[in-house]
Amino acid sequence: MEAAIVLLIIFGTFFGIIYLYFSTRHKERMHLIEKGAQADIFFGKRKNNPSQIWKVVVINLASIIIGIGSGLILAFTAFQGFNHHMEGAQVGIVFLCAGLGLLGGYFLTNKAIIKD
Repeated sequence: MEAAIVLLIIFGTFFGIIYLYFSTRHKERMHLIEKGAQADIFFGKRKNNPSQIWKVVVINLASIIIGIGSGLILAFTAFQGFNHHMEGAQVGIVFLCAGLGLLGGYFLTNKAIIKD
């Protein structure tokens, strides 16, 4: 029963955010049209083409997977080396390496976008 309530809250929140986004966007556009603004402001040239977006997704996904993998290897090595119960430290090491991987992916993405 509690799981159903939690799921309803999560989906309700998600639906509410999406609804507010689209309804607010519609109202803003209608007000601009009423004031006589041109419709081309809604469909202007976009700076990000799909190939750049996919570069960002692939670079960040690869960097987080590399970070998680290196974090697992580092945590396993530390657990075997110290021979202590370090379950909490293992999770921390994995998240630290994943965060470092995302940070590296951010810099690689900036470098890739600036090149193009």
